[in-house]
Amino acid sequence: PSGPAVAQTQQQPGNRNNRGNAGGNQQFGNRGNQQSGSTGGINQQSGNKGGGNQQQSTGSSGSAVTTATPLPRDNRGSPVSLPSFGSLGNLGNTVPNVLNNAVKSGKTEAAASAIAVANGRGQATAAADALVQQFGRYGRTQSVAEAFALAAGNNAGATARVLSQTAARARSLGFINQFARSQADAFVAARRRGRIYGFSEAVAQAIAFGGRDTARAYGAAFAQAAAGTSDQQLALAQATAVAFCQGGANSRAFAEAYAEALTVDPYTGCTVLSQARAIAVATCSGGVART
Repeated sequence: PSGPAVAQTQQQPGNRNNRGNAGGNQQFGNRGNQQSGSTGGINQQSGNKGGGNQQQSTGSSGSAVTTATPLPRDNRGSPVSLPSFGSLGNLGNTVPNVLNNAVKSGKTEAAASAIAVANGRGQATAAADALVQQFGRYGRTQSVAEAFALAAGNNAGATARVLSQTAARARSLGFINQFARSQADAFVAARRRGRIYGFSEAVAQAIAFGGRDTARAYGAAFAQAAAGTSDQQLALAQATAVAFCQGGANSRAFAEAYAEALTVDPYTGCTVLSQARAIAVATCSGGVART
């Protein structure tokens, strides 16, 4: 064929990666069959197990062009009417009491209300202690994840304070693995509820508030999500893309956590980072799509 061919890659989110062509370019897709093309390019085809989505990249020479589905601009979710804290008297009259009872009984909205008011009532640390006990000692990681996702969608700043304290308490009490699992689930819950923007903001602020220790805790959570299910990988990539698009302190906070995560598993961490960058480029042409 005459003239240089340009490689086209249609990226499906949440997939494992295939190494790209010579010269340092990479394409990331599902695990699948791969054929080596001529020098300087690739002729690659990959598909989901079971014959699902496929991507193709062909060319004898030239550079790769990567595309990804952008995040919806309106994926911030409408504010949810959480029950007022005062109406939760039947669950106890302090934030820790409400959290313990609400998480135990699966009352996600009540737990989210308690998280949202904890810092304003001077009980962020007490709330964190209650949450760590719930996911650390009793294994209620999913309930805590749902509560954090919902609370962050309504009040990212207040939620960030509790997240920061929760990360610190989990580290000091030896529950960092349980914290990581809960936060990996929280990314998924936030995406499912249309709260990925708010949760990304809350995580970034939490890392900024807590400094290196919180970055290490979230590094464990990022590593857990990156090595986890496709839903966890996609949700983390989308939250990361939000931070990249926002740039500034949020982008730096996520970069700090990734620096920790990559020491755990460079392969999966880099895969999600590359996916996040592609989503960010597609979502925010004027954003900071880099680490």
